[in-house]
Amino acid sequence: MRMVARSTTPKPLSPVELATLVVLSTSPAHGYEISRRLQVAFGEIGRFSYGSIYPALARLHRGGLISPVGGVGKLDPSRLPGVLAAELVLAASAVGGRARRTYRITAEGRERLTAELAHVDASDDRLSTIALVAARLLDDAAVRALALARRRLLTERLGELEQLEREAPQLALQTVRARLRAELETLERLGEHARQGT
Repeated sequence: MRMVARSTTPKPLSPVELATLVVLSTSPAHGYEISRRLQVAFGEIGRFSYGSIYPALARLHRGGLISPVGGVGKLDPSRLPGVLAAELVLAASAVGGRARRTYRITAEGRERLTAELAHVDASDDRLSTIALVAARLLDDAAVRALALARRRLLTERLGELEQLEREAPQLALQTVRARLRAELETLERLGEHARQGT
């Protein structure tokens, strides 16, 4: 029987896992609060269902990247399937219950977060947005490299969009163009701040 060596390289974090570590890097929080912070910090990109947040918390906990803080209610939402976990939290909060578990990021979690943010694929809209929002956790060179790669990609997409508009003028692509231009303007402002050292 032949043994297959397992890779020691950890599986890349999913967008919900990465974003959760970013919000926990500021202070501990429970699942409902994490969901609220994700939406505030990342806008539409940070809109994750409870059915994805609680399983992500369980994976991060098993991986040693986060740990619980303080007491826990009788039922642990992170050990339940996503929908049941969400229902448990909502039911407990509706009756004033305490089924919430608060998590904090661990030292290993901070290291992994920084490493993942520094190597985000600029072509992944969700991950690159998460990394740029969390730019304070990265060194200047990593932020500049990501911003430059992202600007190049968005400029290419804008060119492709303009070509598509010429070929198919009946398509209403103004919203897509506006979103691309808004992100390019944000990247330009980020570049200006980096050049000024602010």
